[in-house]
Amino acid sequence: MLPTFRPDLAINILHPNWRAEIDRLRAQTDRQAIATFERYIRALEHRRAFFTSMGARATDHAAETPFTCRLSAAESAALFDRALAGKASAEDATRLHGPHADRRWRG
Repeated sequence: MLPTFRPDLAINILHPNWRAEIDRLRAQTDRQAIATFERYIRALEHRRAFFTSMGARATDHAAETPFTCRLSAAESAALFDRALAGKASAEDATRLHGPHADRRWRG
């Protein structure tokens, strides 16, 4: 069995524990504050690299719907800023991370 990178909590900006997961991601990466979308992406890349070093050959993002869209850097940053402020909408979550935003979390 090989490890698989599964960042569900870190990418669902509407999950009640998202901010705690961002703090955990910060602690597991280079410990710099994740205060911008660019830092967020770098932290996810860093974590993915760790899983790769441990033998992971895949990521699992639990895609449940075939949704994707293109966002400008400015739009991505604005959506992420709203998420950090606790003001993201369901539409923001869908646009920022596609299918994860529509998941009905259990537990």
